[in-house]
Amino acid sequence: MGASPIALSLSLVIEEGFSIEDVSRVMRSVGETCLEAEVPVITGDTKVVERGGVDSLIVNTSGIGKRSEPVSWG
Repeated sequence: MGASPIALSLSLVIEEGFSIEDVSRVMRSVGETCLEAEVPVITGDTKVVERGGVDSLIVNTSGIGKRSEPVSWG
């Protein structure tokens, strides 16, 4: 709120054995949403952990934006 989005980072933590089809479905959804919002993913990371290490999949994002209006911090 109060900023125009510029870019996102996207990281995945994937449990060993998680379906590649499900990863593809998640990434298609990310791509479609980014196109709709006109915000690119510019960096990211993927880790695969042992079975039971996470509950299937963790998606972590972080965004950067440009402030829309000057803010008075005082």
